[in-house]
Amino acid sequence: MPASSLLRPLLLPVLGLILLPNVGSGDETRRIGSCTLEPGTRCTHLAAELKYKDLKHLDLRNSDFSHTSFHGSSLDGSDLRGATLVNAEFDMGSLSGADLRGADLTDAFMSLSRMHRVDLRGATLFNVDLRYAEGAASARLEGARLCNTRLPGGELSHRDCPN
Repeated sequence: MPASSLLRPLLLPVLGLILLPNVGSGDETRRIGSCTLEPGTRCTHLAAELKYKDLKHLDLRNSDFSHTSFHGSSLDGSDLRGATLVNAEFDMGSLSGADLRGADLTDAFMSLSRMHRVDLRGATLFNVDLRYAEGAASARLEGARLCNTRLPGGELSHRDCPN
């Protein structure tokens, strides 16, 4: 048995990450604390469990991560289409290449995050500031709903604010 296989059960709990077999498919499902990271999951109000984690290329479509901190975490290339990310924190983290089409990012904190080539088409970006998000100018914003949204160039948009 390779040494890495022997160390895996010892290191993963220390890192806060547990890999569980996905029954019936042979794939691995990521589980952190009480949160299983898979499509449609509901993991809200997590203050520390998802900070500083490698969460790249996960399928988290239609999940609810409202009031959750992803501070310092990488969600590069992850599929977050239709996700609810209200008041989520992505500061100092990375969303480069992530698919956030149709996601609700109302009141999300994006400061100092990396957002190269993020797909935000049809997303709700109410009360979001993208000025200090690295690479946000390359984000796809077609059809995004904007209200009190500070765009990468500094412009404040109220385009879709309710009356």
